[in-house]
Parts: sequence; C-alpha cells; structure tokens
Amino acid sequence: MMLMTSPFSCAYQSYYDVINTVLQDGFSVLEIGGGRHPSIIDRKDLDYTIVDPDNGELSRSPIDVKRINSTIQNLDKRIKYDLIISKMVLEHVEDPDSFHKQVFEVLKPNGKAIHFFACRHSLPAIVNRLLPEAFGDMILRMIQNRNLDENPKYEAYYRRTKGHVKNQIEYFLKMGYAIDEYHSFVGHKYLKNIPILGFMEKLYSRALVYFKLKSLSTVALVVLSKPNDA
Repeated sequence: MMLMTSPFSCAYQSYYDVINTVLQDGFSVLEIGGGRHPSIIDRKDLDYTIVDPDNGELSRSPIDVKRINSTIQNLDKRIKYDLIISKMVLEHVEDPDSFHKQVFEVLKPNGKAIHFFACRHSLPAIVNRLLPEAFGDMILRMIQNRNLDENPKYEAYYRRTKGHVKNQIEYFLKMGYAIDEYHSFVGHKYLKNIPILGFMEKLYSRALVYFKLKSLSTVALVVLSKPNDA
C-alpha cells in the first residue's frame, strides 16, 4: 500500500498518470459521472462506458462511448468491468456505502477502481458546506476559479471523503478492497488572483505540505483493487 501526501498542484496530473499506469488495451472501462468530459482521451482500444444521472451532461459525451443515464447503484450487476474510474464525484454521493459496494460488485476479479475526489475537511469544502448555493456560485464566478457553464456545480455531501487517515483506510478495507495507492493532496489556489489573500493562501498551502497534514487534504486519489478470490 503506497500512502503519500503531496501538494495540490500535482493532483490532477497524478490522477491521469495513475490511470495510464493501470490501463491496458482491450479493457472494459466504466467512468462514473464522466458526462461531456471523459477522463480518458484515447479510447480506441477500450470498451468505454459512461454512467451519469445528468442526462444533459451525458448527451454531450463523445459518440464513441456507451451511455447509461443512471447511477452506479442501478447498474446491471451481471456486467463486469476491468477498470472503474470517477473524477470529482464521490463528494456528491449521498450514500457512499451503496456506491462502493456496487463498484465492488461490478468489478472483475483483480479489477481496479480509481477515485479522485474533494475532501471534507479542506478549507474550500468547509466554506462550500456553510455558504448558500447561490452565494457559493457567485464567489466561484468572481474569483474565476471555475467555468460553471462547462463544469456545473452539484450538491456536495462530502461523506467518506478524506485523505489517507486511519478510519478512511479501514473503511475501504472493510468493504473488501485492497488499497494499492492512496494520495492526499493538500493546499489550494482558489484565491490566487486576489492580492494579499492569494499570498496568504500560498503560505497556508506550503505549511500543509511541510507538515504533511493529510487530514486537511483538499483532494485525494485512491486506487482500489478487487481481490482475485472475491
């Protein structure tokens, strides 16, 4: 089991790097919540399926993928996948237990699940939970951190979304998974365009990295495996 605490600046690239490391030609891949932005660009040798409850997003997905307008919990358990991935989805899952149990169920033996998600105890997540939805959207537009037309904002619950703290590791192990890697990424750059506040944010982020405060992770990346005998 590889456990790492790293700066937020390398978080997204780490997600794509991990996918490329495990991906093989001929794999059946299920992306949860991929919508119009699938995580894997080169899909020519893959059997690629996207499941997304937002039909508007799903209708804009590439024509070379299979589309299922549903949730992972409602998928046919008889269909199995070599690789299941999700990017910034887990924080929006209201019932993480049923989510992870179903992922485990539809994985092939030795299959892998890769989840990249926002964590509940980061400063942005705390602010997101405290602010009214409309006010939060307004702030995101003001600081130009996110294009809400290209990346819609959904209700976030932040349940079972932490870095590699003890109880989070135990949670996945009790589900039956083996944990290959667990990366916690600390710091953020929401205020980078605002004078003084951006500088203070940079100092805060450096402190999180220096002290490896995984409990305050902004995002995390976990690579789970389904044992061959499961």
